[in-house]
Amino acid sequence: MANYMGAALSIDLHATAHARAKEGSGMILARVLDDSCRDTSLIEASARVVLEKFGLSGRKDLYVGVSSEIPVARGLKSSSAVANAVVLACCSALNRRPSDKELLEMGVQASFRAGVTLTGAFDDACASLLGGATITDNKRLLLMKRFVPSKRLRAVLLVPHSQSLSGRVSIEKVRPLSGVLSLAHSLAIERKLWLAMTVNGLACSDIFGHGGEAALAALRAGALGAGLSGKGPSVAAIAYEKEVPQVLDALGGFKGRLMVVKVNNERARVGTRARRD
Repeated sequence: MANYMGAALSIDLHATAHARAKEGSGMILARVLDDSCRDTSLIEASARVVLEKFGLSGRKDLYVGVSSEIPVARGLKSSSAVANAVVLACCSALNRRPSDKELLEMGVQASFRAGVTLTGAFDDACASLLGGATITDNKRLLLMKRFVPSKRLRAVLLVPHSQSLSGRVSIEKVRPLSGVLSLAHSLAIERKLWLAMTVNGLACSDIFGHGGEAALAALRAGALGAGLSGKGPSVAAIAYEKEVPQVLDALGGFKGRLMVVKVNNERARVGTRARRD
């Protein structure tokens, strides 16, 4: 958020969208099929962007349903995953086959319209669509590097019950640590991903006032990297599978739900579950 440079890691939590198109006048019916979220504005914006992209706003209606395993407004990038899933589903329903760049740009545009991002979250969108770890320039919508982490790694998540909405975060609050966050981005480009994660995560903990103690506890327990995920409030730690029990024990004293998920290196696909970041 401080300098529009980004990095994100895809993990094995799913956002799934189903879409059906029929002749019409551009009507969009959006539904959340589970209890993950009540707001349908991002679903509607994503479907609308797809209709506009292909000049079908006055010719097709879209019916879209979404379900998601990703905790909403916890810093785990659920918005990027949902936007990607909806865009993919709507393009499939309309028999369109856009490039990866076009898919990503539509998702970013929809996220801006729905007010769920300040930067466009192109890093999160890339990780969600492509899998692996992605390093980006969010202002130029440029994927700088993509890495494929080891399948033996696990993400240990501490997910508090409180929420934080990205669209309501002040960029001015982040700017004082712009240099530190730029350093984290440089480390990520050099493939020092977990050091970058720790530098960025601890800096963001200082900015937003939570998560630092839990991240340090995870590091002491053997995590390769740990820190606030996005703007939080979730804390993420990366560890090899054999270290996971110790990391879980270390985080057990903090309030929140504990989750252990695999790192995901597969891209999102039509006909399968779309993954996040």
